[in-house]
Amino acid sequence: MTPAEAAAADPQEVLAAVGSSVDGLSADEARRRLAQTGANEIGHESRSLTKIIVEQARNGINLLLAGAGILTIVTGDLVDGAIILLLIVLNVGLSIVQEYRAELALEALRNLLPMQTRVVRGGSEIALPANQLVPGDVVVIFSGDLVPADVRLFESNGLQVNQASLTGESVPQEKDPKAVSSDRPVDWTDMAFAGTTAVGGEGKGVVVATGARTQFGQTAALVKAAHAHSDFQENLTKFAGFLLRFGLLLAAAVFLANALLGRGVLTSLTLALALSLGIVPEALPAVSATTLALGARVLARKKVLVRRLAAVEDFSAIDTLCSDKTGTITENRTQLIESWSLVPKDELLTKAVLCTSYPERGVNVIDDAIIAAGSYLDLTAAMKEPRKRVQEFSPVTKQMCVSVGQELIFKGAAEKLVTRSRSLRTPDGDKPLDGDTSKQVAAQIARLQADGSRVLAVAIAPEGSAQDSNQLTLIGLLALSDPPRPGAAEALKEAGNLGVEVKIVTGDARPRAAALARAIGLDIPDSAIVSASEMQGGNVEKVALGGRIFAEVVPADKFHLVQALQHLKRHVAVTGDGVNDAPALQAADVGIALASGTDATKGAADLVLLEDNLQVIVDGIREGRRTFTNINRYLLYTMVGNFANVVIVAFASLVLPYLPLLPEQLLLLNLLSDLPMLALATDVVAFDDLATPRRWDVRRLIEISVFLGILNAVMAFGLLRFFQHRPEEVVHAVWFLFLGSTGLFILFAVRGKGWFFSRPWPSTPVLLAIGAAFVVTVAFVNVPAVKTLLHFGDLSPLEQLGIIAYSVGYVVIADLLKREHALIHGHR
Repeated sequence: MTPAEAAAADPQEVLAAVGSSVDGLSADEARRRLAQTGANEIGHESRSLTKIIVEQARNGINLLLAGAGILTIVTGDLVDGAIILLLIVLNVGLSIVQEYRAELALEALRNLLPMQTRVVRGGSEIALPANQLVPGDVVVIFSGDLVPADVRLFESNGLQVNQASLTGESVPQEKDPKAVSSDRPVDWTDMAFAGTTAVGGEGKGVVVATGARTQFGQTAALVKAAHAHSDFQENLTKFAGFLLRFGLLLAAAVFLANALLGRGVLTSLTLALALSLGIVPEALPAVSATTLALGARVLARKKVLVRRLAAVEDFSAIDTLCSDKTGTITENRTQLIESWSLVPKDELLTKAVLCTSYPERGVNVIDDAIIAAGSYLDLTAAMKEPRKRVQEFSPVTKQMCVSVGQELIFKGAAEKLVTRSRSLRTPDGDKPLDGDTSKQVAAQIARLQADGSRVLAVAIAPEGSAQDSNQLTLIGLLALSDPPRPGAAEALKEAGNLGVEVKIVTGDARPRAAALARAIGLDIPDSAIVSASEMQGGNVEKVALGGRIFAEVVPADKFHLVQALQHLKRHVAVTGDGVNDAPALQAADVGIALASGTDATKGAADLVLLEDNLQVIVDGIREGRRTFTNINRYLLYTMVGNFANVVIVAFASLVLPYLPLLPEQLLLLNLLSDLPMLALATDVVAFDDLATPRRWDVRRLIEISVFLGILNAVMAFGLLRFFQHRPEEVVHAVWFLFLGSTGLFILFAVRGKGWFFSRPWPSTPVLLAIGAAFVVTVAFVNVPAVKTLLHFGDLSPLEQLGIIAYSVGYVVIADLLKREHALIHGHR
């Protein structure tokens, strides 16, 4: 019998269907079933860290890159070979971390199940390890217990269960053995689910599902199935693959051409390898790691733990934030938010507190909220009166009754107590509850409920009255709710200003979810508030795109919502703190767990908020876009120079009687242009670069790099006209100084959309690094010992100034073309 079938059937039918009774199973029958169904655990196929590493090592692109790196080392270039291998380590490392996190999340889910539980076997109640439970076992649940399996209740004495960790429902659900016909687990008030917590009363029921067959187990299966590849990881791999193919093709063409021209096999091979390596941005791993690490440090100062480094950059592309309501937008703490009465509030609260477990706390969250609200009251005199509980709260009566002195105090569901009330307490005495007075009370109840609150009434009757008396005197109304977190509304609005659409995902009923949206100022039409049932069938993507609030959802709904949005090319971030959030967090592009979250949630998340402050999500988005901008600047900067170098050398080697640049000169150019770029991680980013989601476009990046690189090459050949009759050593010096200068200066053109001299200006570390590299470049063509070592000819100071001015001219032309055709920022 499935949990859905059990929820819809009467208790006796369920007991018969699972072959049990109220006296439970016999010990022999339990052992037989345990051998048949297995332990009450989440089954799994464990993958060790070693196994994950081996799987990644078999990846095709990684093998090709590794082969290129090893070949480079074998031919004698240890440094460049090591750089290529380091790039592989970066890509593989990101994948390993992603998959190993899923294994840790599964382990946390398994560890959440209780160790011991109370079981009725053969008519006797005993304590057993929870993993020995089988379908048909009768279990007893008390307040404070963690429910060990999916249980169909047949007894409930005021049992309340906090299901926020599984369904997202913020208010504890009152349990009732009466059968429920619904296909939504959130409606099954006759079921207690594995992994949830009893917070009030007690109950008894029969186990209908254990281990992986429970709602809890199905959540664990979703975590295992969920896998979102990092956008940074995918594009880094795609970019590396293009460079490898281009480099190998270029190397083959240059080698064959120069060998056929009679320049020697060894010289041709050395030049071909230098060109293929010259196209690779050697500093990319270092620049990426430095930029991401700085972003992580910024977030760490804001109390955010970054569990996956690449998530800092992935934040740049986020355009949709799916925010769990409970514990994320709200505090996951029931409290009294408003009251209504015609008598002083102190009188109402005094009556309400006396009709709770006061002074004992922890019995249930409703009583705790009322006791906390009345903590300022002096109840010394009232507590001297004889006080006893006449009736505990139950889902059937929906009221609690306490005898204090000469009166009975009732606290319970507003509609029920108001219906049984005949008068309303006022400062001038009791007033009949009819006509306009009755309408006034009804309007107040509707007003409080419209805000998503749970409304209770407090009433009194003379001592000796019946518990179901219809002669009550209404004292007032209490509204309890899970309030929004401070700053949540501002953070969500700010996210909207950054081009991020916020979608609230919750297990709460639709009216309560809609009320919260109003409370935090989200302007959402009714058509954008959808329930989980509307996501069924073939219209899930349409609903996912148009919906802003998703109510009454279960873990599978959240998971499929994220998948649907990603299928629509959305980049999704998900926030949450419960077990129910783990699958969606794992599948999201960026998963964000709260400090109050479960271990399973934190294990599935990319970021953990060490303080419950949603403002840091907005800060994280900005930091991600800053990181994206600086890494993108580096790639544009370095690829323009690299393409210019290889085009010049490849073409000139075919038309000139000598090599335009020697292999060691070419590699030195790459080194001089790459090393200063480590400072780029500190560069200043313009507001326009933070205002909208930023996404990688590898094809566009390559097109821009090739276009500006070819422009650089054309101008380099134009410069050759003035030195074509000079010795080859002089030509080497001319092109080295020109390409070295343009390779550094081009950064000013690719930093932003404005002119290269526009604000914000580069950061001080960037200016110092560029300046130092430029000084070294000039020194290499002037210091006699270095000139001799690198085979550079003599250039006069005037010639050098002319070459440098010519280099600045290239930057101006490149900047003009960039602005005219919007080349740089046409991809977002």
